[in-house]
Amino acid sequence: IMNNDTLFSSAAIGVMLASIWPFLNNKPASNKNVVILGGGFLGNGVALLLKDHYNVTIVDKKPYWEYQPSFPQVLTNPPEFENIVLDYRKLVGANGRVVIGEVELIDENQVIVNGEEIQFDFLVIATGTRYPLYIMDTGDSEDTNTRIEQFQEFKELIEKHDIITLIGGGIVSVELASEIHNTYPEKTINIMSSSGLLGKVGFGNFRSKAEAYMRRNSNFNIVYERSKTIPGGKGYLENVHVETETGITFFTDLLLDTSGRLIPNSEALDPQLVNDRGFVRVNNALQVGSYHHIFSGGDVADTPCRKTASDAKSHAVIISENIKLVDKNSENLHGYKESEDTLVVSLGRNSGLSYLSGSEYMGSSDRGSRFSSYLKKMVERLMVSHYWLALKMEKSKL
Repeated sequence: IMNNDTLFSSAAIGVMLASIWPFLNNKPASNKNVVILGGGFLGNGVALLLKDHYNVTIVDKKPYWEYQPSFPQVLTNPPEFENIVLDYRKLVGANGRVVIGEVELIDENQVIVNGEEIQFDFLVIATGTRYPLYIMDTGDSEDTNTRIEQFQEFKELIEKHDIITLIGGGIVSVELASEIHNTYPEKTINIMSSSGLLGKVGFGNFRSKAEAYMRRNSNFNIVYERSKTIPGGKGYLENVHVETETGITFFTDLLLDTSGRLIPNSEALDPQLVNDRGFVRVNNALQVGSYHHIFSGGDVADTPCRKTASDAKSHAVIISENIKLVDKNSENLHGYKESEDTLVVSLGRNSGLSYLSGSEYMGSSDRGSRFSSYLKKMVERLMVSHYWLALKMEKSKL
């Protein structure tokens, strides 16, 4: 016969065991399948947030994620690549899968990869975009050593040229130009942009500060022109006369297409689900077309966002929460909005510009902020090693 104290203790133990049972049991709360096409900030985030609730499968061309915002630093120091990769198997949970291959077909309830039919209850299209310059795109090599060799080849391409011209004045151009200058200060670097530098960032004094930083270095030139000479193929040309739209011509040893001309990875989708530029059509809840169980976000989605890591992180939280709501037959879904939390632009290894929760960290008039360079490294470490924490912080804002 149990007394009241014994009953109370038993009930307390029961509640405690019930709360930790999902972790001890190591099985998701539901047998439903969530398939995520692509990793990146969006796909990784959804996997981390849903792995304890569903059977999660990530489909990608390689078994690991590359932290793309650090590519400019890796291009001048390839061994650093090892610090910006994360194995997908760490994201999907004990009952999850990682399928390596190309998506051949996307149907209403299945995807076909390498001839295998993979059924899903929910699908997340996180295939992202690719850049004109091949090395800025995430690779498809299953071996990280092969990827490091690719970065080394590009570094050698930079090293053998004295005059380097970059097309575009966005974040990629500014960060790569700064890294090249930081590593090879004797090289002449031109950035071509009719609208100046960081004109589309949309935060405070980013443009004026970036241009002041460039002008203080005699080997930096800002060419306020639009290039008519556009590299094809791998996104670069060697020993070329560049022609601008106003008829000006000049010679450069190396021309790099680092423009913000993003190419969406949406070829496997029904053409009716994408716009005329190939971006996936989504509603405010990030659902694709008329499908309540198919979602998309990040770079590949047709949203007015800036296509930043911060926005993709926000989309990951919204999609994961909306999947759980749809699973409960709820119609009160979360809507997305442009993220304005954090933006960090590096200016070489020891300087940068940043916007953090409404405050600017720009440093002196023409030297940038050392704090911003530290912040860039902190964000990299957070996103690669502790992305779950960044997602938890984002989730608290819903």
